[in-house]
Amino acid sequence: MEHTTFLPRSTSDLETGERRAPDGSASSLVADAASQLSHWDRLALASGAVFVVVILALLPLAPMPPGADASPVQISDWYQRHRSAVLMQASLRGLAGLLQLIFMAGIASVVARTQGRTGVLTLLAFGGALGGTLIVLLSNAVIATTSLVVDSGTEAGVVRSLDTLTRMLTTFDDPPWALGYAAASLALLQVRAVPAWLGGLGLVAATLLLIHAATGPSVVASNPIPLMVGLLGFALSLVWLLATSGVFMWRSRAQRPSSRGNLGGVY
Repeated sequence: MEHTTFLPRSTSDLETGERRAPDGSASSLVADAASQLSHWDRLALASGAVFVVVILALLPLAPMPPGADASPVQISDWYQRHRSAVLMQASLRGLAGLLQLIFMAGIASVVARTQGRTGVLTLLAFGGALGGTLIVLLSNAVIATTSLVVDSGTEAGVVRSLDTLTRMLTTFDDPPWALGYAAASLALLQVRAVPAWLGGLGLVAATLLLIHAATGPSVVASNPIPLMVGLLGFALSLVWLLATSGVFMWRSRAQRPSSRGNLGGVY
C-alpha cells in the first residue's frame, strides 16, 4: 500500500490545514475566529449598533432642511431659527460617523482572521468606510459653519453656495459608503459569517445609495423620487449595521462559555 504524504506548499497552507483540521468546514473557521475576539474586537463590532442609536437620537433635534428649490431667504431663516439644534446635530453626527469606521475595522479584523489573510474585499470595505467618514466630517463641518455665519444680512449668493455645497457633500458621501457596505457584505457572505438575507440587505442598501448619488445632484422639488431612494438606502443601511452588529455580539456571547465549542449561529 502506498502512503501519501501531505507537504504544505507554504506556511499559509499549513496554517489553513490546522484551522480546518477539526471538521474541514467553513463553520469551524468562523467559530475559531469568533472565539479569538479580543475585548477591542468586541467593542469595534458593537460600535455599529451604537452608531444607529446615536443617529436615531439625533434626528429629532432639528427638522428637515428646506428643499432644493427653497429661496436663500427661506434657507437663511431655517438656519437662524434652528441654529443651536443644527450646530449640535452636525457636530455629533460628524463624530458619530467615526463609529462606522470603527465597525468596519472590526469586520475587517474578523474576516482577515477567518481567512488567514487580508483580502481585496476587506480592503475595499475599510477603504470605503474611510472615504465615507472623511466626507461626512467635511459635510457636517460645512453645515456647522453655515449655521454660525448665516443671518438676515448674509448675501443671497453666499447662502445659496453654502447650501448647495452641503447638498453635494451629503450626496457624494454615498458612493464610498456603498462600496463599504457592498464589500463588507460580500466578505461576510464569503466566510458564511452572516445569513444570506443580511448580506443581501447590505447589497440592496449599497445599490440604492449609488442610485441616489447618480440622481441626487439634479433633484428638484417636483421630483422627490431621488430623495426617497436615498432615504430608503440610508434606512436599510441602518438596519444592516444594527443587524450585523447584533449578530456578532450575540455570537461572541454564545462563544464565551466554551471557546472550543462549535458556533451554533454560523450560516
